[in-house]
Amino acid sequence: MTFTASALGIGRTTGQTYSSFTYQWQKKGLDGGWQDIPFATGTSVTDTALTPGTDNGNQYRVRAGCGSTNIGFSRAALLTVI
Repeated sequence: MTFTASALGIGRTTGQTYSSFTYQWQKKGLDGGWQDIPFATGTSVTDTALTPGTDNGNQYRVRAGCGSTNIGFSRAALLTVI
């Protein structure tokens, strides 16, 4: 499974376009808490060790930032493992 995201920002007062962002992927397991995925700091995250019993229903999202500013989170993607 691979999820990919991209971000684009436009300065509110300057109209300048920003395209250099930082990313941090997070996973929400069945326990209900969002956790950072270690080393998942690019535009994509891949998980190849999925099992129906433990991973079905997990959710993934990405936090985008620009410099030290947190821009926001993507919508969560729900994983179905069959």
